[in-house]
Amino acid sequence: MVDPTSVAVSGSTHGSSDAIKSGVGVGAIDQFLTTDIARFCDSLASLYGNMGKPTLDLVIFTTQLATSLGAWGTMGLFANYAFTVWILKKATPAFGKLKTIEASLKGEYRGALGRIGREAEEIA
Repeated sequence: MVDPTSVAVSGSTHGSSDAIKSGVGVGAIDQFLTTDIARFCDSLASLYGNMGKPTLDLVIFTTQLATSLGAWGTMGLFANYAFTVWILKKATPAFGKLKTIEASLKGEYRGALGRIGREAEEIA
């Protein structure tokens, strides 16, 4: 079994279900499950830092901005934010798909290393 702390995590994928659908060997499925669980735990742990604090900052910033610039200035700034988000979504690659491929390759690699270790013991 792979130590969950040694697995690189970021993003959310459905690697274990993809492994089952694609017919990957049973030995590699535990790697997919371990990777998915580690990613879920890291995502859940970073939820406050990624959502809570920025939301609080946005509320405080909006109230201060509304008192300084008025309603039209605040709406103009948020329209600029929405436009920027739209551009970033169009320009950003599908990281979830890339992470699924990475998890699949890691599982195949670890499975191959396990087979090499078992076969080396048989030869020796």
